[in-house]
Amino acid sequence: MKLELKHLAPYLPYELNTKYPLFTVIGDVELQKNEVRDKKLTAENVDFVLEYCTLMLLNPINITKEIADDFYTGTEPYDDFKANGLRIKYTYKNQSYWMESDMDKGFENVDKMNKHHIDYRGLIKKGLAIDK
Repeated sequence: MKLELKHLAPYLPYELNTKYPLFTVIGDVELQKNEVRDKKLTAENVDFVLEYCTLMLLNPINITKEIADDFYTGTEPYDDFKANGLRIKYTYKNQSYWMESDMDKGFENVDKMNKHHIDYRGLIKKGLAIDK
């Protein structure tokens, strides 16, 4: 499987890191070196990334406090949170509730996952990305 634009597009605004192997050309033979370089994904270099990069660096689904804060929709500060995959359970004054998951928040939440480079599409398991 090769990286395609559909894999990269959601992360374009968020400076995703990718990796590409270095090659040496000797005569007509192209040899891959044992060296890999990083390349930030930008709108200007999408063609390069699609042609040469083999992996994206994504976060597995592991909700940190920074990510939980970004998803939080309450008005009062929460005391604690627990995550189960992409579902976040917030605790405030001994009351617990799950993050809103209504359709109105759906695209906003996907944008937040892209911002934090979360692998919600299983690209690490497919070999198209590696764990940061």
